[in-house]
Amino acid sequence: MNPRGSKKASPRSERTSFISPNDTPGENVGSRLPSADESVRIKRGYMDGAEPTHSDLLLQETGRRRYRAIVESLNAVRPESVLDLGCGEGNLADMISNEGLKIKLLLGCDLDRAKLRKAAGKQFRDGRVAYIMADAENLPLKPGSFAMIVATEILEHVPDETRCLAELRRLAPNQILLTVPALHYPMFLFAVGSERLDAWIKKDLRSASALSRVLKAILRMSEGPGLPLFLLLGILRARRLAYYDYRLYHGNLPHRLYTTKYLVALLRGQGFHVERTRGVGFSIPFVPELEVLLRRRGIASLAQLLGQLQAGFDQHFSRDPDRSQNIMVVATIKAHGR
Repeated sequence: MNPRGSKKASPRSERTSFISPNDTPGENVGSRLPSADESVRIKRGYMDGAEPTHSDLLLQETGRRRYRAIVESLNAVRPESVLDLGCGEGNLADMISNEGLKIKLLLGCDLDRAKLRKAAGKQFRDGRVAYIMADAENLPLKPGSFAMIVATEILEHVPDETRCLAELRRLAPNQILLTVPALHYPMFLFAVGSERLDAWIKKDLRSASALSRVLKAILRMSEGPGLPLFLLLGILRARRLAYYDYRLYHGNLPHRLYTTKYLVALLRGQGFHVERTRGVGFSIPFVPELEVLLRRRGIASLAQLLGQLQAGFDQHFSRDPDRSQNIMVVATIKAHGR
């Protein structure tokens, strides 16, 4: 598939995908399959940098906690070679290097050229690191090339999640480690509850009347005070769902939200044996920002107290993946007899 030489798909928003818990019987699990044009549009979007680099302290801190959990898992098995699928700016390589974990080969793979250039400019203390631009659904790699595949926050973005998993299975690693966003995490429930309002607000303002523009500005300001209402709407919408595709997040590109039940069934249907699941991260709004501010002001004792409070939440919600920000799954291939 060649994104550069294909016809540009229509930017018209696609209908959101819903799957109920009763629709997850194992081998039949999977999201709506995209058309060829839609698949090309999605991949071109990521090649052109549609996935933002998060400057927000809250998102940066939750990302760091996620990578720490991944490094803990890597440290337990100490694989000689790791494929970092959807590596972005090389955050996993950074964390591995900082923790002193010795890996002979770490290969990062992404579609975003700009992020790959940033990743390639970083130093890797131990072992050898390389980066390639490649499609997660069609990787130019041989089976058995890697002992471990890490795919953190990638499955929710690919056009066809079943095709991506089939490609990971073809590579025949000893283990795969996946993280995906959890549908029932409060911040995502709020997004689900406010989705229709967001869709209307984000419509092109150039063609809107002056009254419509004023109304949109007022409604945009009301989202904060209306958080409890939108959260309740999100809870009501999500309570019977095992899966949700929230398309507004990156401009009509996939951003799937998962439940553990759906994800485990999806993996089993693709020939994987799920060894364990856990939750990763439960961020309290404004706590990471306040902790950084306190440290900068020299109030280390209070900053440490906030850090301990956040660590307590992380520990508690690690046992409840569906309420955490991310669901982490470690799986093997059934053919390995594990």
